[in-house]
Amino acid sequence: RMVYLTDLFGKPVHTWHTPYLPFTAQLLPNGNLLILAFKQFMLGDNEFPLREPTLLELGWDGNVLWQYTNNQLHHDFAILPNGNVAVTVREKIPKGFAEPDVIYADAIVEINRNGSAVWTWHAYEHLNKNTDRIETYNTRAEWSHINSVAYLLKNPIDQTEGYLLSLKQISKVIIVRKSDGMILWKSPDGMLDSQHDASLLP
Repeated sequence: RMVYLTDLFGKPVHTWHTPYLPFTAQLLPNGNLLILAFKQFMLGDNEFPLREPTLLELGWDGNVLWQYTNNQLHHDFAILPNGNVAVTVREKIPKGFAEPDVIYADAIVEINRNGSAVWTWHAYEHLNKNTDRIETYNTRAEWSHINSVAYLLKNPIDQTEGYLLSLKQISKVIIVRKSDGMILWKSPDGMLDSQHDASLLP
């Protein structure tokens, strides 16, 4: 239950001891550490192995300064310039939208420091169930499975605020415009395969 800050040669220069199992971590401009951590990691559970997820801000000394808990959190988060945090949240698709009756997609939820949601994007509202198909080798328990989210102050398509998202289940990376939730760009069919951690290059 530790997170290491290393120099460019891989030598640890600082260590945080974490109360839960760390999954994803980002260093904040003020030197604090923001981590997505889990109280339990259930091996053998192929669908949802992560349990009791919590977002924690740790001071340099490791003290917990802020936390946000949501049982549907998973995989990644993005820190916005205003201090808000965008998180990936698993959610059930409304009944009758797809078969089988119980299938999960994702939402991107922007939360403020009070833990209140100030913006939400639902994947199922913007994906096309006829063309954004789950890969045949993936479980049908989830449609999108967003495994990375990156905030874009100016996206490369129309220079407006947005998000770069990786959707593993359908092997797509997309750019979402924040103002209206529209998908501005989607990687072509067959270009990627179960990718993780999409990054925007200069």
